[in-house]
Amino acid sequence: MDFVAASRACWVESRDAWRAWWPSTPASGFVQPFPALLIGFIAGIVCYFMVTLVKRQFGYDDSLDAFGVHGAGGTVGAILTGIFRHHLDQR
Repeated sequence: MDFVAASRACWVESRDAWRAWWPSTPASGFVQPFPALLIGFIAGIVCYFMVTLVKRQFGYDDSLDAFGVHGAGGTVGAILTGIFRHHLDQR
């Protein structure tokens, strides 16, 4: 994502994969594979903007990006899990 935004590769690129993986964790066992990829894609974009733009705009100190990734990504993942939940799951 940083490569697209800034036209240069950055060490943050490896973190982008983790940003997309974290929100899809609550979905494991409840959604099919394609919606899980969609959850990761959507949440990865949300996490990226939380870590780059929102953190700078509000000026909060989060050196490890815990709120932007775990807080925002987990919330988006939980909401999208409810939206994409497989209809045959009766738990």
